[in-house]
Amino acid sequence: MKAYKYRLYPSKRIESKLNQILNSCRYLYNSMLEYERYTYEKDIKFANRIELNNLLPDMKVINPSLKEVHSQILQNVNDRVIKSFNGFFRRIKNGTKAGYPRFKSFRYNSFSYPQTGFKFISQNKLRLSKIGEANIKLHRVIKGKIKTLTIMKTSTNKWFAVFSCEFHNNPPKHESNEHIGLDVGLTKFATLSNGLEVDNPRYLKSSLDILRFKSKQLSKKQKGSRNRFKSRFKLTRLHEKISNQRLDFLHKESKKLVDSYSLIAIEDLEVSSMKDKYLQLSINDASWNKFRQLLAYKAENAGCRLICVEPRGTTQECSKCGILVPKRLWNRLHNCPSCGLSLSRDLNSAFNILNRAH
Repeated sequence: MKAYKYRLYPSKRIESKLNQILNSCRYLYNSMLEYERYTYEKDIKFANRIELNNLLPDMKVINPSLKEVHSQILQNVNDRVIKSFNGFFRRIKNGTKAGYPRFKSFRYNSFSYPQTGFKFISQNKLRLSKIGEANIKLHRVIKGKIKTLTIMKTSTNKWFAVFSCEFHNNPPKHESNEHIGLDVGLTKFATLSNGLEVDNPRYLKSSLDILRFKSKQLSKKQKGSRNRFKSRFKLTRLHEKISNQRLDFLHKESKKLVDSYSLIAIEDLEVSSMKDKYLQLSINDASWNKFRQLLAYKAENAGCRLICVEPRGTTQECSKCGILVPKRLWNRLHNCPSCGLSLSRDLNSAFNILNRAH
């Protein structure tokens, strides 16, 4: 499966309908979630997908606006309710923080056509059932068979169409035979075992001053006022810009790596468990998890192998003789008393990561 994301440019009339559908879907989601709670209190069980779908005709009588929504969109809302409960039970089984499914407010920002209800009528026009025609920017060709369409709205009121496609992946044989170990960090975003380093752009940290300034401006505005709404929108747009900068950087760096090396070894980091109040902002700014996700699917398409190795001890272990050389976080050099190896701790770690992948 592969997803293609395109920008939508709906007219005011179409945008109004899109917002109405989001409101209807949010209403249905909250109603079905309330029904699940009622069913459990009554019968000590939760309703399944079929039972929820059988309620749709009655829900359309209660709320006539649901009649203006494509039937498969409504069924997909029920699927989301079921998935939220499945995730809840899975987290309980795994012993992690469960987090009972919550009611949706303004954060409900997408709806999906699981099978039908959409059609391209030209290169730049997309017809949506019970909505109308919307302008779309097809900046690249869709490959494979389109299975689903999701319409998304961002916090800055931009609309996107995301097509999920099924295709047979026959990755080509990689032209390079080079292998590389990659150590991610905060001083440098990444250090490669061949000595190359990738600078950490620190997009969030470089924008902290203006973020604090805009947040302070927002806090001074009267709640419910037009000025507060405008100030909040400016702050949201700045956060979106930072996110886009970071994502663009991660896409470009991951593409360079999969095009240059046939095997990439990285650490299998549990970023969620790396809770440090002094480093958390920098770790979030680096987005190591997102970088690994991008590497994974790009490597698969490029015929490159991505290997995740055990991260424990990669920094402390000497890459030449294998003995442990304890060092604190601020010790940036690796000096082995046994074999005399002296080099950057990040480069030493990159060597160990590559050695563990072989």
